[in-house]
Amino acid sequence: MNAICYKKNMIIAIKNDVYYEKNLFYTVNFSAFLVNFAY
Repeated sequence: MNAICYKKNMIIAIKNDVYYEKNLFYTVNFSAFLVNFAY
């Protein structure tokens, strides 16, 4: 039972990691877009 809970938490952590990286990527791209737009 504990192992299953642990595995689920690991999967959630990995998903959150991927989500965070995607958000970071979009934020950086958006910032670059704004800079390009400003000039």
